[in-house]
Amino acid sequence: MNDVQTMTARIEHGEIWQRLPVPIGDDSTRWLVESVNRILDGIGDVIDTTQSTNVQLAHDLLSPLAGVRSRLERATAQSTDFEDLRETVIHAISGLDHTVRLASAFLKLGTIERGHIRQHFQPVRLDHVVMEIGELFSVMAEEKSIALAVQANEMAVVPGDQDLLMEAIANLVDNAIKFTPEGGSVALYVRRDREHFVIGVSDTGPGLPVDQHDKVLDRFYRLDSSPDAAIPGHGLGLSLVDAVVRLHGLTLRLKNASPGLVVEILCAV
Repeated sequence: MNDVQTMTARIEHGEIWQRLPVPIGDDSTRWLVESVNRILDGIGDVIDTTQSTNVQLAHDLLSPLAGVRSRLERATAQSTDFEDLRETVIHAISGLDHTVRLASAFLKLGTIERGHIRQHFQPVRLDHVVMEIGELFSVMAEEKSIALAVQANEMAVVPGDQDLLMEAIANLVDNAIKFTPEGGSVALYVRRDREHFVIGVSDTGPGLPVDQHDKVLDRFYRLDSSPDAAIPGHGLGLSLVDAVVRLHGLTLRLKNASPGLVVEILCAV
């Protein structure tokens, strides 16, 4: 008992990695102590994840800011031409926009995961959402010579937050266009099978290894070893989609095509 009291006091004072000694003989006491240790394991995992996320977030926020500062400092010291200064300012604004998008996505992810938004769910017409997103991305696809096909012929209504669902689907379309080579194709659709409304985005890009399907849903995860590592992004897109999907009680499914990737959101009818 003295050992348990000592260890408990150490845990209370912040030594969260400590564990209570498991007694021998008394089954009920052993079960209780093991349960407490499992809870401490879970708390430790959350703390580790939070610390890792904070470090990654700080790095991803500081990198573009440092680049902006360096570019502006160099331009101030060396540039005398108005056009050079203007070009520098344009690049600086782009870097700041990237930082703002990252911070905004991270804050929104935290809000979604707390689940408060569920209280304000309203009926959402998925077919209308899909058609609107198709119109929004038609110019982007055209500029990259990508054929964007949109199909939303059947009325599909689910309870939810329309803005968040739009953002999630828009993220999928943005990724599909971003990773599809020039001259490829992207399809955005909503259809109904026996049990679900299915919102899907397919592309003719490089696809994704099966062992990466779960990992790409983690915050900040990027395929840095792939040929597409140079494509800009902050690694929050699919984790944001996954958070929105889970908030609405839906299912996210990734599957490979030949070529490309298909990402689908399944909504129970």
